[in-house]
Amino acid sequence: MSKATTSEALERMLAFARRTLLLSLGCALLFAFTSTLARAASGKTSAEISARLTVTEFVASQAKSTKLIYKFPASSKSFVYRLSVKRGSNWLSVNSARKTGNFASPKRMSIGALFGGRTIKVGSYRLQLSSAGASKSLSFRIVPFCGRLTKKSFAIAEAGSIRLIYAFSKPSKSFAYRLALKQGSKLQALNSAKKTKKARKLYFIGQRTATLKSLFGKKPIKLGSYQLRISSAYSTRKLNFNIVKSAKPATSTGGSGTGSGTGSGSTAGADFTISGGVTGLEPGLTLPVTLTLTNPNSTKIYVTHLTVSMAADSTPSGCYRDTNFRITQSAATSTDPISIPAKGTVTLTSAPYAPQITFLNLTTNQNVCKNTSLALTYSGSANS
Repeated sequence: MSKATTSEALERMLAFARRTLLLSLGCALLFAFTSTLARAASGKTSAEISARLTVTEFVASQAKSTKLIYKFPASSKSFVYRLSVKRGSNWLSVNSARKTGNFASPKRMSIGALFGGRTIKVGSYRLQLSSAGASKSLSFRIVPFCGRLTKKSFAIAEAGSIRLIYAFSKPSKSFAYRLALKQGSKLQALNSAKKTKKARKLYFIGQRTATLKSLFGKKPIKLGSYQLRISSAYSTRKLNFNIVKSAKPATSTGGSGTGSGTGSGSTAGADFTISGGVTGLEPGLTLPVTLTLTNPNSTKIYVTHLTVSMAADSTPSGCYRDTNFRITQSAATSTDPISIPAKGTVTLTSAPYAPQITFLNLTTNQNVCKNTSLALTYSGSANS
């Protein structure tokens, strides 16, 4: 082989080695760039949206008073929401919008505003929120008819102040109720009535109230567990309540699930106490945990945080927390605190400041949860 031929071969080998080296460096740079983008995307989506509804089931006329409470990542300058309604197996768009501003602190918006002027109809809805790479989905139902009592467990002396609040999404020509006393697994009828409106302009519509005392009629109000069944032309609701010796919620009688507990909170310089409970829980119901906050200090305090914890198992055992229940914590924050006067008390009886417990309505049999008791623990913090 000639020297020229040998030189050309060496030159080709060196050129090939240079190309291979450049290609390897390019691949390494591309891999590093891709990894950086992945880490950036991961960091971006790690921020969370905090959002909840004060009520998840209500009638159309209550949409304005039902609130979406939300807080977006500190980096958020805008957010997008999309409201959809379920029709069959499909979700149809109702309204969507983009809003700009500073959303790092907790804010509120009425559910009615999310409809953007569109007619609010009965149905199952889904609200999708997205901001700064994070997203969250909430669901709620607008029902034809609903009702609740202002308190679920109370003493006879309080009965005169208890109200039934009931509401209609669309005009109903009738309203009926049936009050019964629970005796074991049986119900003893106490009083009932039905009202019918013949003229459409007189139909039952919107929100109405009635005193509990009027529902008893001439029957005496006694201690015990009761069921109040209310009906419209569209649906029927069952409400359970207890009349007890003490105004403090019971822990082992009445309803399909109860809970009670005590706890404490702290301030920068002193403590406060928390007590209360919930009764009358049944599958499908969301009830407030009635809490009494007591301030033993000589100055007013502002509660900025409240937490309710539930024991993992019931008494007797078998009704498991993680399977059957969901807790919605109090909306109290440093920007929206609960004030308690010096040497005073405040009782929380409704959302959003009172925590709530939802007894999930599962497709499986939940009889094991009947007449059970659940231990609740409370904690909190405040400043003066």
